[in-house]
Amino acid sequence: MSQNITKKFIKCHNYLIENSIVHNSSTLAKKLDIHRQFLSKVINEKGNVTLDIVDKMIQLFNVNPYFLFGNDRRMFLNPEANLSNIEYLTTQAYAGETIQFQETVEASNVLYFSLPGTKFEQGDYRAFSIAGDSMEPNFVKGDLVICSLLSTTYYDRQLKIGGVYVFVTKNSILLKRFDSWPLRHQLLLKSDNNAYQDIIFKKEDLQEIWKVEARLTEDLDLKFHNQEISNLKKIVEIINKSEATKSLEN
Repeated sequence: MSQNITKKFIKCHNYLIENSIVHNSSTLAKKLDIHRQFLSKVINEKGNVTLDIVDKMIQLFNVNPYFLFGNDRRMFLNPEANLSNIEYLTTQAYAGETIQFQETVEASNVLYFSLPGTKFEQGDYRAFSIAGDSMEPNFVKGDLVICSLLSTTYYDRQLKIGGVYVFVTKNSILLKRFDSWPLRHQLLLKSDNNAYQDIIFKKEDLQEIWKVEARLTEDLDLKFHNQEISNLKKIVEIINKSEATKSLEN
């Protein structure tokens, strides 16, 4: 592939990062399914981009082929549309006990989509579908959570007590609520469903932590709100009984 096309590819690379469509070069390399070291050589003009990589760039980010191969100055075809920046991992995040997977996160099939008109329109996110019931009633089986990646260097500063996260280890992906640091290098995780026991992870066992930013659900029955209404009714009944008892005593 010619140096001229490589230079135009670099311009596309820089645009995607500067406009927060991808987080950084490593993220782009992952989306293009290439080694980040190879992409680094291309970006530093120590090697030329391949036709296969250019084709993936065109398909994923709606890059204008006539910009890369011709004289058209438009870098993207309708750049506001079809920029699929949310990575969807087909392996599910289990809202339950730790599950031993047959495949690692890296080996799973990955798809991409976007949510135009939302705060997720730009940036770098991952979506997980939920299995299990340990996070009910707030998260139910089949829900999709949109998450942002925490920096592995600053877990201590980024984790918020009571926050919901997807915790990724070598053999498991879990949706849990962060509770505390019982010891310096241990994380205590809780389920919203009280039927499940707490889980303790060692910090060094964690590969990634994803902060849950939003939930997409098909739970149109609004189970959570129905449960809240039921709880309020019980509280009202208790208060009424208490008041009635006081009246009889008087």
